[in-house]
Amino acid sequence: STKGVRYRPLGARGQVISAVSLILEPDPSRRRPADWVPLVYAALECGISGFEIRGLDKALGEGVGQALASVDRRMVFLALRLKTQPGRHASLEAVSGQIRAAVAATGLEYLDAALLDAPALEPGEALKQLGALKSAGIVRAFGVAGEGEGVDALVASGRLDILATEYSLLSGWGERRRVRAAVASDMAVLGYGCFPREALGQLVKPISRTRARPLAGI
Repeated sequence: STKGVRYRPLGARGQVISAVSLILEPDPSRRRPADWVPLVYAALECGISGFEIRGLDKALGEGVGQALASVDRRMVFLALRLKTQPGRHASLEAVSGQIRAAVAATGLEYLDAALLDAPALEPGEALKQLGALKSAGIVRAFGVAGEGEGVDALVASGRLDILATEYSLLSGWGERRRVRAAVASDMAVLGYGCFPREALGQLVKPISRTRARPLAGI
């Protein structure tokens, strides 16, 4: 049931997505595309319209593509978290290659967003060239994911569309300033860790005593 699900505008881009998104990562227990389809269907039936792929393999890509092929593409937000090497800047060729591989694997026409782990690109000429990838029609928005000075610099550049960062009621002024700066630049904001893990653990324990592996596969 989608009852009670809330939806939010994605910054100034006009798209609306569910307030809760589903992160999809390669899973050894899901080796076939058919293993992913029921999970994506279940999310859609619950009203979730935002999905983020972190790490792409053949089964995951094809499964997501098969599931999303049955819905209006405009009603779903699909993002790809790009792989980068810690402490090194990604080349535009590497970024483009990962995006094209994801589009090919899913069989979809485009990705709604590609999220770069900071510090993936330096503010400056490289960011200007990201517009060429959007012009190609295979990705509609670029964002940065993470925390720290590198993320702040990319947000301040004004050339990205989305900020994905840790945020909760316990966040300090640094996190709050980062979010305000992103909003001031008309960037959409995706929050991770909104519900502290220690509190989530306390919630799961009593459920686990009444049912074996209640959250298996989720």
